[in-house]
This record gives sequence, structure tokens and C-alpha cells, in this order.
Amino acid sequence: MMKKRIITDIKTQKNGIIILLEKEEYLLSFDQYSNGFYYPYKTLTEEEYKTLVYDAKTKKANDYLRYLLSTSRYSEARLTSKIKEKTNLSNSDIKKLLVPYLENKQIDDESYAIDFATSKLEKGYGFNYIVSKLKQKGIPDKILKSQVFLDLFQKESYDLTSLIEKADRSKKSKTIEIRKVEILQFFIRRGFSPIEAKKAIDSYYASLDSHEREKEEENRIVLLEKEYQKWYNFVVRKFDDKKKQKDALIRKLLSKGFRYDEILEKLEEDSTHD
Repeated sequence: MMKKRIITDIKTQKNGIIILLEKEEYLLSFDQYSNGFYYPYKTLTEEEYKTLVYDAKTKKANDYLRYLLSTSRYSEARLTSKIKEKTNLSNSDIKKLLVPYLENKQIDDESYAIDFATSKLEKGYGFNYIVSKLKQKGIPDKILKSQVFLDLFQKESYDLTSLIEKADRSKKSKTIEIRKVEILQFFIRRGFSPIEAKKAIDSYYASLDSHEREKEEENRIVLLEKEYQKWYNFVVRKFDDKKKQKDALIRKLLSKGFRYDEILEKLEEDSTHD
């Protein structure tokens, strides 16, 4: 015969509602209490009693879950991990806690992945970086390989062009050769395909019009003169031997992206002036 369980009293306190039975008491959250039908002297059915025990057992986790959801967005896996760290609940108990939030889409891995990817794309991150981060957050492969997710990256080349243009403007104190290397490294760090990034970079500089090319040549002359004077003074102080000075100067200027022929031309011009 089932043991009779009667609610003897109900007390309100700051962190929830206490349901008192004859020899037991259970602390519920305000939401858990409102979801039940509890009142003094009520005799609980077996199902009601099990619900009461379960709700009390999961109150801490439920409160923590509500707190997390009020502060940020999380993937289902990340929420499960954080709750598990905070409580001793099993994965199945945590899953039960998440069900209502999954049903009302407050927890939605697909929309989370799409919003995360869109935000990162706008900030200049690429496919590899974004997918890697989402995997760390526990987003399943079925979402990361879905067409709706992959479609976000169809405009990657347009995004790259815009980013290249922005990066190029900030690197005018360097030769195009060095700019290309640094911009490519930037894209690789941000998870773009090296092949696609290099293709976009080469295409961008190849598409410069005649006016832009003329400005680049003028800028290159100024840069060569500046770098030449800077490193000439350095090698003269460091080496006494003229040949060593010349070799060191050539190596430095080559590392700055200048061509061997234009460096020799500058050296000859300088020696003529001397």
C-alpha cells in the first residue's frame, strides 16, 4: 500500500518555497511551485510526490540554468557542461531540465550557430575558424554540414575583397609584396582557406586600375628611399667592409619586398652621387 504523504505546511523564503510533509521538507523555486498545485493538508499522489522530489533535487540546477540563460546565449552542450560542473545531476536529469527551453526555442543550436557565424563573418573571420569555435561549443556536425549553414559562406569572396581593401589601406607604408604576405597570414589566422585567400589577394592587386598603379609606383619610390637610408646608416655602422655593407643592405631591402633589380639600380644611383 502506498504511503500517505500529506503537506503539513508551506513556507515562503527569499530563495523559494518550502513544502513541508510530516517528516520531510522540500525547497522549490517560485516557478516550480507555481507549476504544481500545492496547498496545506493536501494528500499527494505518488506521481505528485515524485515530481516534488525531482523538482527539489533539481532546484539548484534549474536556478542556475535560468541565470545562465538570462546572461547570455549558450549551445545545448555548453549548458549541459556548465550545469554538470555546478551540480551532481546526471546527463538525463539535465536533459529533462532543458526540454521546455528546447521546445520553446530559447535553446536552439541551429539558430545559435547561424547567428554566431554571421557575427564572425561580419568581423572578418573565415569558415575554418568559425566551424572550429562552434565545434568547441558542442554544435553537432549535422548543423555545421547543413545547407542552411553552409549557404552563409557563399559570399566569402566578397567579404574577402572588402577586408583586403581595408587591410591594404592600413599597410601603405609597406610594399605590395609584404602587404600580400601579411594579409594572407591575417586571413589564415582567422580561419579562411589559404588557397581562396591567396586567390582573392592576387585578384585584388591585379585589378588595380592605371591611376592606382601609378600611385603605387610613386609610393614604392618613396618607400625604397626611406628604407634605403634607414638600413644604409645601419650597415655602415655595423660593417667596415664595403662588400659586407652592400650585401647586408641588399638582404634587408629584399626582406622588405623590393626587387633585386630596383635595389641594384638604387645602389648604382647612390654610388654615382658619391
